[in-house]
Amino acid sequence: MKYTTMHYSSSGHSTQPRCQPDASTGPSSLIFGSQAGLPSRAILQTTRDDLRSRPCLTPLRDAIRDLHYFWQRLIKSDSNLDLVHENRFLRSLGLWIDGGDGEFGTSSDSTDMPAFVLTFILHIVQYVEYLTSLTVAGDDVQHRTLQGLQGGGGVQGFCVGFLSAVAISASAKQDEIALNAAQCLRLAVCIAAHVDKDRGRTASSEKSICFSAHGQRQDVMDRPSVVSLLSSFSDTYIAGFFDAHSFTITTTSTMYPHVTQVLLARGFVLKTVPVRGRFHSLVHAEAANKIAALFNVDERSQFPRIDQLHAPVRSAVDGMVIDRGSLLQHALENTLLEPLDWHRLLTNTFDDSEHARRNVIGFGVTNPVPPSLRRTMELGVTRFESWISMQPNPLTQPQLQGVGEVSASEHATSGGNDSSPSGRHAPEDFPPHSVAIVGMAGRFPGAETPEELWKLMADGTSTVEAVPAGKYGLDSQFDDEPRRQWWGNLLRNPECFDHEFFKKSPREAQAWDPQQRIALEVAYQALESSGYFGTAAASRDRDYGCFIGAVMNNYYDNVSCHRPTAYATLGTSRCFISGAISHFFGWTGPAISMDTACSSSLVAINAACKAIMAGECSRAIAGGTNVITSPYDYRNLAAAGFLSPTGQCKPFDADADGYCGWSGRSQIIGNRNPGRGQCSRGDRGLGSQPEFQ
Repeated sequence: MKYTTMHYSSSGHSTQPRCQPDASTGPSSLIFGSQAGLPSRAILQTTRDDLRSRPCLTPLRDAIRDLHYFWQRLIKSDSNLDLVHENRFLRSLGLWIDGGDGEFGTSSDSTDMPAFVLTFILHIVQYVEYLTSLTVAGDDVQHRTLQGLQGGGGVQGFCVGFLSAVAISASAKQDEIALNAAQCLRLAVCIAAHVDKDRGRTASSEKSICFSAHGQRQDVMDRPSVVSLLSSFSDTYIAGFFDAHSFTITTTSTMYPHVTQVLLARGFVLKTVPVRGRFHSLVHAEAANKIAALFNVDERSQFPRIDQLHAPVRSAVDGMVIDRGSLLQHALENTLLEPLDWHRLLTNTFDDSEHARRNVIGFGVTNPVPPSLRRTMELGVTRFESWISMQPNPLTQPQLQGVGEVSASEHATSGGNDSSPSGRHAPEDFPPHSVAIVGMAGRFPGAETPEELWKLMADGTSTVEAVPAGKYGLDSQFDDEPRRQWWGNLLRNPECFDHEFFKKSPREAQAWDPQQRIALEVAYQALESSGYFGTAAASRDRDYGCFIGAVMNNYYDNVSCHRPTAYATLGTSRCFISGAISHFFGWTGPAISMDTACSSSLVAINAACKAIMAGECSRAIAGGTNVITSPYDYRNLAAAGFLSPTGQCKPFDADADGYCGWSGRSQIIGNRNPGRGQCSRGDRGLGSQPEFQ
């Protein structure tokens, strides 16, 4: 298909735009996600404010106000829709636009229309806010954005996001967006109404339930096997594939326990999705014909045509660019009739994009790009957040949040609402590749606990000190070595160790490197923090992993001054630190010590996250340890210019002259995805590692 070329004529304004997207600097793809329950009140509030403040959105505002009149036309085309009580929502939506409360119910209500329609409105408002951030008044940036997308990945949408993609791609100028969005909005109402009608006519025992299945092991079933497996269950089908091994299943209340039992036995992680009706099913074939007839006859509801698209739009049914047929029919297939393969669509999209321009902007309350593609396709993925709580000044730059920082869940593996402005997140808010942090402990210079470390940081206290004379033997100078002041950030009493508590003999404890002793102590404290030793300790899984970062083992210099013992090698070789911890607690998961210099602790945490997600262990303890016990490494580092002769390190400072040596130990305990039920067992969630590459 040949896309319409837009010719731009300057408006004559002398003020230059802040940013003009073009084929080399703008995004290669715009991605609109699916519905995932009702947006939060904070998001809806800001969406309404933006919707009311932008003159270019006037046609969309008017269409929202008139939806209850459109509903009357709709039920004339299908009298069965009169049984669906959606007009109350549509009237409430019209009042909401003009400042009403907007009582839309909750995501647990039995209808899908509120989430479906409000997600579409959110998409359009977010996109207009994005355009506003790129230009000043008088410069219509829409044509520039679409021109940049023509040779890239175009505009793509998943389920209701397909309607958003059509509205954007069919608009040559910014003023046309709201006009096309108004038509797509009416179609969204029709689609959701028929889905809700279908649900309302079924018996309570046959009500639909939608849930996601995520395969996290390498040996997970392939797609044909999954499809074959589910075909044995009546009224059960895959509504869409979100990722390579993540898909959404629709079944009935009767079949739900049987289907989930089979999938759980095969290693899938399951999660309910806040969708109540049967989307993506041919049971709606007759309804689709009625909708098409309404839009083809009613001049007030003319849906955009394919020849109006200014950037590629793909169908998630087959992943191909739409270049023939009825765009209305494609819209019905992508939202109502056919199962979708979002993973294939985006794979094709990114494969067809220039490698240097795989820059994606995602819209909606969820992250629309599957985790596997973010890891393998070298994407630059950015989410646009339009609500005020995430944006200091909504009239200047938009809040662009990197994927590595996002906390909203992907549709097929979560579907929860976005976080509230308070920053608190429900377990379902986290993406499927998250690892919950459920325990933490540490010993640091000047601080015996993470809480004390926090106070040090809050007070701005420096822990650097002059190394006391005689400590580590640093005062034993070579004849030709210049005298200098040695500095360090030192632990309190690193030599103290309760060997009886940890069931070690005095001889073994003496041979253990202090950094290994402290590693065991802090591991115990981190486990205490996680509730590991509670009443359910006996029934806990033992497949814990242990990943420890350690660089120096200069305690070997101390041990070598004494007679050989059976404990010396095990106590001083850093490769045994992780194994010693795992052995003490009786764990069966991987035990790995890592030395990548200054990055060792973070590399250990990264490895722990990957091991958890790969199913190698159910949980893992990870961190780093370092205790200075010998002068030799200190002296050698100083000779190489590593150590600052003036004290504390001064990063990014013109006076930076090296770093300051330190001792310390910290560990965190990682748990599987916080949205997969583990946190509901009483775990204390301290944080989340949302993504690792």
